[in-house]
Amino acid sequence: MPEAQINSYTSESDLSDDERQHRIEELRKMIEDYSILNIRTDDIFLKRFLSCCEWNANDAFQRIKKLFKLKFDHPKWFLNKKLNDYDDILKQTAKVMLPGRDKKGRRVYLSRMSTIGHLSLYDMAQLDDLWFEAMLNENETIENGIVVLVDMSGYSWKMLKWLAPGNVKVASTKAELLPLKQMEVHVVNSSSLMNTAINLVFPLLSQSIKDQVFFHYQNFPSLHEHLGRDVLPACYGGTQEMLSFEDFNNYLYKHEDYLNKSITYGFTTCPSADGVMKDKKKQKKDSLVIAESI
Repeated sequence: MPEAQINSYTSESDLSDDERQHRIEELRKMIEDYSILNIRTDDIFLKRFLSCCEWNANDAFQRIKKLFKLKFDHPKWFLNKKLNDYDDILKQTAKVMLPGRDKKGRRVYLSRMSTIGHLSLYDMAQLDDLWFEAMLNENETIENGIVVLVDMSGYSWKMLKWLAPGNVKVASTKAELLPLKQMEVHVVNSSSLMNTAINLVFPLLSQSIKDQVFFHYQNFPSLHEHLGRDVLPACYGGTQEMLSFEDFNNYLYKHEDYLNKSITYGFTTCPSADGVMKDKKKQKKDSLVIAESI
């Protein structure tokens, strides 16, 4: 099982502001011409995908299509209710964004297994959607990334059923398609039961996912090497005292309007019709070219 070690990241592509805006416009045009997909086309949304694709508009467009195809095929794994419908789930504070940022300017997203209670696997996936959608509406987060801190204390046998190969495949595919250039997962307070779960899951994960996961057990100084201490609660050896996890949810409610609207985004018809749509557009374009030449 890999111990934590420091990674170095590739720096942001050296593009001028004008060049980046040109790539944004290029990606926006691709989406607007793709009539079976209804999604946001504002600059910050498009920047999410461009930033994690080295500002290649075509690669970003392919990533968008794959992510929303996954949503079309597996809707329960994605946000599908209004924010106030998650009120009871949010009160359990199983997943929260910590205030502030780590020493590399990244948001820290805390997942606590001990507070999951009656939550289902789909509840957990949809909570991730809520938080990531909100965090990725920040330029600083797009540029610096997100750290997921997983506290495995309280992990129970009933959660092992979540690790069925089909579930692992969907979860890992979703993680690979998220518009994040930089994401790490740091696991603390793991146990022998957790080690059993890891041995079941790790062979099913891609190497890119494995490379993002680090295990610290109860070695908090090791965790601090990556995140620093200032952003962490005292229970993880940090400097933050008397944190009220319930108050963290206020961050989501500040973004309620666009979070509610995000549930409407996706493919408007079966993505398998993609080829037919492209053929029809090509035929129309070819007809116009012929007509203009007559």
